[in-house]
Amino acid sequence: MSPTAPFHPTLAAVAADPVGVNAQLGCFTNFANLLDTCAAAVPSGFTVGGLPTGVTLFAPAWHDLLTARLGAAIQDALALPMGAMGERLRGPQVIAGDDGGAEIAVFGAHLTGQPLNRELLAAGGRLVREIRTAPAYRLFALPTTPPKPGLLRDGTGSIAGELWRLPYAGFGSFVASIPAPLGIGTVPLDDGRSVKGFVAESIACIGAEDITAWGSWPAWRARS
Repeated sequence: MSPTAPFHPTLAAVAADPVGVNAQLGCFTNFANLLDTCAAAVPSGFTVGGLPTGVTLFAPAWHDLLTARLGAAIQDALALPMGAMGERLRGPQVIAGDDGGAEIAVFGAHLTGQPLNRELLAAGGRLVREIRTAPAYRLFALPTTPPKPGLLRDGTGSIAGELWRLPYAGFGSFVASIPAPLGIGTVPLDDGRSVKGFVAESIACIGAEDITAWGSWPAWRARS
């Protein structure tokens, strides 16, 4: 996040040197295109003299919805006046095409760079952040094709994964396609939150290799 603009030029200053003023106004934002990021400018308040200020949120390419959601959350929280009349926002901001969606935690073949990650992307998924489970799990290497891990709440391990957000329609179709012995359950995280995520049936883990000590599926896959 950065300031959107460094100063407030007058109309006279713009008329006298439009190119120079424009170059100065972009000093905090010109890098966005060069570094292939997406960005959203959001009102943030007013100077002591009453002039408007703003901030710009930056994220990697294709994270437009993330920046839009963050921008909407900032606008909802600040509820700033809109223009000279002082009218304020009424109700939460609505982002076109965004139904809010549902979060899902993944720990194996659906992680970024893993063979089934394409299924999340096809369902409209967007990566939210990296996560770890609460220290209450064991991780097993299941004999499936492609190889997948089984997360079982029966231990003291904290397993690394990713949190994704799917549109509700995409979430439904994605969950419906998950084959046994995997399923979706409630997974407590190390930050105290609980989210929906991949878990395994306990019977599937009988005789499977316990890989909890590796801390994550990619770490175990890269062991050799």
